[in-house]
Amino acid sequence: MQVTQLYIENQRIDLFQDEVISLTQTIQNVRDIEKVFTDFSKSFTIPASKTNNKIFKHYYNFDINNGFDARKKVSARLEINHLPFTDGKIKLEGVDMRNNKPYAYKITFFGNTVNLKDQLGDAKLSALTWLNNFGLGYTAGSVRSYMQSGYSPTIDSVTYTDAVLCPLISYDQLITISAPNISADFTKFKYAIRLWLIVKAIEEEGLVTFTDDSFIKQTDNPQFYNLYMWMHRKEGDVFEDTQARMLYASFPFDISSMTRVKSYGGSIQVSGLSGGQVISSTLSIYTSTTDNYTVEIQKDGFTVVNEVVSGGGNHSINLNLTNSFGYTVYITGTPLDSFDCDWFCSDSALGESNNFNGSSQQITGFVFSPLDQIPDMKIIDFLSGLFKMFNLTAYEVSGELRVIPLDDFYSEGTIRDITEYVDINQSSVDVALPYKEITFGYEGTGTYLAKQYEQINEIGWGSVEYRGDDNFDGQKYEVKIPFEHMQYYRVEGSTIQIGQFSSEPLDNTADSSPYFDKPLLFYPISRSGNTVTISGTGITTYYIPSNSVDINAATNNDTCHFSVEINEYTGGTDLDGSLFANYYQSYIADVFNSKRRLIKVSANLPVSFLINYTLADTLRIADKSYKINSITTNLNTGASQLELLNEV
Repeated sequence: MQVTQLYIENQRIDLFQDEVISLTQTIQNVRDIEKVFTDFSKSFTIPASKTNNKIFKHYYNFDINNGFDARKKVSARLEINHLPFTDGKIKLEGVDMRNNKPYAYKITFFGNTVNLKDQLGDAKLSALTWLNNFGLGYTAGSVRSYMQSGYSPTIDSVTYTDAVLCPLISYDQLITISAPNISADFTKFKYAIRLWLIVKAIEEEGLVTFTDDSFIKQTDNPQFYNLYMWMHRKEGDVFEDTQARMLYASFPFDISSMTRVKSYGGSIQVSGLSGGQVISSTLSIYTSTTDNYTVEIQKDGFTVVNEVVSGGGNHSINLNLTNSFGYTVYITGTPLDSFDCDWFCSDSALGESNNFNGSSQQITGFVFSPLDQIPDMKIIDFLSGLFKMFNLTAYEVSGELRVIPLDDFYSEGTIRDITEYVDINQSSVDVALPYKEITFGYEGTGTYLAKQYEQINEIGWGSVEYRGDDNFDGQKYEVKIPFEHMQYYRVEGSTIQIGQFSSEPLDNTADSSPYFDKPLLFYPISRSGNTVTISGTGITTYYIPSNSVDINAATNNDTCHFSVEINEYTGGTDLDGSLFANYYQSYIADVFNSKRRLIKVSANLPVSFLINYTLADTLRIADKSYKINSITTNLNTGASQLELLNEV
């Protein structure tokens, strides 16, 4: 008989002697391949003992102030016979009352990866204040400059090469084409930021820490590292009005004065509050301007305060702060006005207070700020999109999240023989797939050329359909990633390739027809030759947008298509390093193999196996080898139900 120990925030809880704790583990399930799975258990009960009542702060008594907050998961770990098994989170589901007294708490254990969504919540990319380091001036001259070479700032002694650049992508179809040259006003273009930097910003904000070998932290794979996101937040040009707008980023860096409030210069972060606790605060603004200005406070990218100060002068705002990845202050006003901001915060529960004294900051003109211009997208949706795009799997390692391609995950497993533990009297053999066809593609394909392609070919631009044989029965399954995918246009006889983010065809005389949908990802490629005239001045070197890392397949044949498509620049079909070919094909083709089966067996697995195996391992039963689809284990007895995929 095995003994299970459960700890909640390092405090061991009491368990019912006969309570069954059943845990299911799976990393990628053939029934739902687009989702990243993790450990989960069915809900189980624990006694309302003195120890457990203390841990859950007598949750059944709703008159207690600052009690246990059941809306949030809390850290936990499971041990078997006092040996480490797995870490995760516990969620309190409720309390079973008998004779008006607490009898048992109902709880559910979750693996740590499933907590990623809870951890990130609804925070948007615009909450990543570290990206403020990459704000740039926005004039005709600066647009021309960053079309020719990227912006490479040094931040904390680290140089970020080509962090921001300006591609030949217009937000509508009004580019004048006089082959082999083009011309347009600078306001038709917007900057783009390296995708890798957004991942970096997520870490810099302390939201998630990825292991150093995580795929999305690597710089040596151009299929990922060379991707950029076009900063197209709203339909039309970037100018909201004629006034300057700035993120006030002059609060001091102070993470020690208060326990639950930290200042990171550009943001105030709050954590550790529970129940109905708040941080009372007053934002004080000092300025000599007599012109109107607007103060906006955002929480995690959402506006919570927006006040116009008529006639200028000093102003104060009282606001109760709650748990947040970052409160930020934006000021819109007349250029060259100076502002000082102090933010006084008081934590009455801990008896702490501090005044975060800002230094003077000037509004010096329009700045193209990534926080203002980055697409309106949740951080969790951004990461989920990358996971689907590159078939990544995520799991926790020593408190950090490791994110690697599924094929790499399986390659790290070992072979474990479980023949002696398997019940040979009962098993089942099922069809591995519940569907006959899988389509991989993008959610956004509404720009004119991409839409035209779909109408002609009856499949989305860059999409791929993978089918079984004609006799294979089942449902269709779609994997869609939440980004835009454009088809680009090479100007005839020139070195120029452009992207027109428009739902209408190329037409130099038409009314402006901007398009707006999903965030656009692309590869910039530097080209020289013909002339691009921006607001009256010509340049002959520029970044063209592309769906491939390079225009020459012999140099690099990787793309951001799921399919093999025509090279828009050369017209060839030799760019065959698609996302499907590089990250999905081996797994999907294996699953679709006519000899593939889903085997279900029962086993009584010993502690020595349970505390050492990983989902990457290959299991041997007699003379056959299997990948693990899922394992459901009674931690008290070791009795397990295994779903296995035979190797073919």
